[in-house]
Amino acid sequence: MAGEWRGTSTCVDKVAFPACKNEIVIYTARPAGASRDTVILRADKVVNGAREFMADFRFARAAVGRWVAEVRTPRFRGRVTLVVRGDALTGTLADLSTNHLARRMALRRATPNG
Repeated sequence: MAGEWRGTSTCVDKVAFPACKNEIVIYTARPAGASRDTVILRADKVVNGAREFMADFRFARAAVGRWVAEVRTPRFRGRVTLVVRGDALTGTLADLSTNHLARRMALRRATPNG
């Protein structure tokens, strides 16, 4: 999963999440220490052509090609699940309190496999 990924993060349910905005995103993943089962993913969105930092997430390997992280803010608790297949990364963000799907992500590898 290490490397840079570029693509989209799209809102799925504007009724449940009215403040959600579709975004162009850049994710940069790097190993978290010596373990190959944990990565730190820096999530940026592109606003007016410039990268804008959103957050750093700690993802753990959950199954072959699948990575999971929890997202916590004062108003939201969710789970991000990412799946890597070759140079494609797809994912979802789900609200853990309601089980509503909030986002879908679709990215392509922008750097060589790391």
